[in-house]
Amino acid sequence: MDYAFTDPSKITPKQPRLLRESNDPNIRRYKHLKLSGRDLLDPPDILFELTKLEFLDLSPERETSLHFKLMEVPRQLSRLQNLTVLCLGTNELKEIPAELCGLAKLERLVLSNNLLTHLPKEFRQLQRLQSLHLANNFFEEIPRTVFFLKNLEFLDASDNKISRLPRDVGNLVKLHTLLLYLNLLTTLPEELGNCVNLRTLWLGMNRLVSLPRSFGRLNFLDWAEQPISSNLGGNPLETPPIEICQEGPRAIAEFFDENPGAVTYTTGFKVKEDEKEMERAHTDDEVLALSSSGDLGSSGTWSLGSTQSFPGAVSVDKRARAGGGRVGATLGH
Repeated sequence: MDYAFTDPSKITPKQPRLLRESNDPNIRRYKHLKLSGRDLLDPPDILFELTKLEFLDLSPERETSLHFKLMEVPRQLSRLQNLTVLCLGTNELKEIPAELCGLAKLERLVLSNNLLTHLPKEFRQLQRLQSLHLANNFFEEIPRTVFFLKNLEFLDASDNKISRLPRDVGNLVKLHTLLLYLNLLTTLPEELGNCVNLRTLWLGMNRLVSLPRSFGRLNFLDWAEQPISSNLGGNPLETPPIEICQEGPRAIAEFFDENPGAVTYTTGFKVKEDEKEMERAHTDDEVLALSSSGDLGSSGTWSLGSTQSFPGAVSVDKRARAGGGRVGATLGH
């Protein structure tokens, strides 16, 4: 829903748009709202009184207003308890305040194209969250608190600096889309095979040498029916060989059945929780594991593909973005 001005003849061009409309008697009934321009530099107080809002977009316009960006998330947003969708992408955010994690009804959160390196531990409170966009930030690992979001279906952490995926990814059993292309991944955990509902998995442009034996369980990855369902291009895969991987999960499962001694490199750390904080427990940066899991039956076909062949899979140069450059996009949900 866009704004409806009450008196266009009194509009002052340099005045923030929402402030100009604050005398609209219907403003507190808004359920959908997008702010841009000067409203992003200093969100008017009236915004935090719109408690009926369900959809709020605070992302700048791609071309006309990129110089108007949020530098921090207003903590007062926590008053908008009916929000189910919050878009904060393409700003200059370095922190997400803990107060934001009190938005208990939130189902979709867009944080892509920012300067984030971590999320608050309170993030795990967003138990209704189904779709989380973290692409094109500066994460070196997926924040640990994400793995407590049991209803998560869509996770985009592409174009970061992520070097490992913890075993706890297997907790996200409802995931149907996982986007991790353009990172620094060298290994994958066997627990990835627990995400049996995955229908889209992008792992291209990483440093993967091997796949886990459990990969054959991901039988919903069907390249024939979903052309963008799978991507492994740009990895130096050896186990299984690239030729086997091109044939899909069934061939991968058969390879490991026929080569029980094949060496696979798997992630060796796990998230744990105590009363005060969640800590990562791992023995080494990378653990060489001789995996031997069974029940690898699968069906379907897929293709390695390439990042460039996917609609919307546009890499964003962080340095260009910081200077107001071109903003890329990723698969949306």
